[in-house]
This record gives sequence, structure tokens and C-alpha cells, in this order.
Amino acid sequence: MSAIAIPFDPWCVDYYRTMAATLAVCRAIRNGAWTISIAKNFWIVNRDFKALLTDLDRVTDAPVGDLRMTIPRLEELHKSINKTLDITAKSGLTNRTLINAPVHSLRAYNTRLLDVIERWKLSLDPSVSAATRQAIEEYERGETVSLDSLV
Repeated sequence: MSAIAIPFDPWCVDYYRTMAATLAVCRAIRNGAWTISIAKNFWIVNRDFKALLTDLDRVTDAPVGDLRMTIPRLEELHKSINKTLDITAKSGLTNRTLINAPVHSLRAYNTRLLDVIERWKLSLDPSVSAATRQAIEEYERGETVSLDSLV
């Protein structure tokens, strides 16, 4: 069974938590909330985002329809995180002691999310699948060139 076939899988819950926490951070920054409140919101986003990425990394076999449905959601989350990071930088909050670490962590998680999105998009491309299959067959036949021989 696919890890994302059921609409209420844990990753789906983590997706909505992460999106809600991201929007809460944006709202707190725009409303001029206290630094400690913004920091708390950032830590919540990081916790939820890490859980989401852990669940997404566990997906190894999923139906094509589920991937096509999920990729736009993940792209929306990626855009929201980027927007949050931009608002944080424009507000001058990235150099605050309590906020700096979660901002860097959030940036790293967002890069990991982009990697997941790109991997899933590549897995949907039939030409990449055929090229990968061909490369594996060549490797199994021993037709690959060792890197040591190139030096």
C-alpha cells in the first residue's frame, strides 16, 4: 500500500500543520508581535516541517495519481515558506538570537522539500525512468567505466 494513498495519512496532517504554522508566523510578523512569540512560531514550523519531510522521505512507492495530486500542494508550501523567509528578512528579524537558528533551519528544510518535489517530478517523467533502467542494466552487465580508470 502506498504511503500517500489515504487522504488522512500522517504526512497529510503534517502538511496542514506546517502550512498553518507558516501562515501563523507571517501573521505574527506582519502584526508586529513580540520577538519571543515569533520565535515560538518559528520553532513550531520547524518541528512540523521536519516531521513532514521525514514522512515524505519514507515514500518509496506511490501511485502516479497521488504524486500528481501532491506535488502542487508541496509547491504551494515551498512558496509559502519562501514568502515567510522573505518577510522575516525584510522585517530585519534574521539577526535576532532567538530567531536566527530556526530561520536557517527552515531554509534548509525548504531546500530539502524542493529536492523531494524535484525527485517526484523526475519519477513521473517516463524518459528519466527509461534512462535509469538502462543505466542499471549496463551496470549489472559490467559495461560501466570505473572512475579509477579515468584518472
